[in-house]
Amino acid sequence: MKLMRTFKSTSRSKLIRQISEDSVISGCYTPTKNIYEMKASIQVDKCLVTCTVYEIDMDWSWYYFGCDACQKRVIKTGTKNKIVNGIEITTHIWWCEACNDYVLKVSPRYDLKK
Repeated sequence: MKLMRTFKSTSRSKLIRQISEDSVISGCYTPTKNIYEMKASIQVDKCLVTCTVYEIDMDWSWYYFGCDACQKRVIKTGTKNKIVNGIEITTHIWWCEACNDYVLKVSPRYDLKK
């Protein structure tokens, strides 16, 4: 099973993306929701979000890094450098207040507004 996407061009040269209702991610059925439906949901679940980005407000933080374990915001506390096979590798160190621990595994999260 694979995620099916179709792209159509409108008269205003905008790109419209339609994703099939029977979208499959990682072998499981994943419902498609818009941002309003996702934010209105009261249950924790995975969904495929369809949206159109019209503008990005660069004056405010529109993304942040979150802990992979608890999904909460983390604070960068420093970096650690080491040399492996003659190549310098930099590792960022993050503090997660929710886990009350230093973490290395983080992912970018996006701040969605209505």
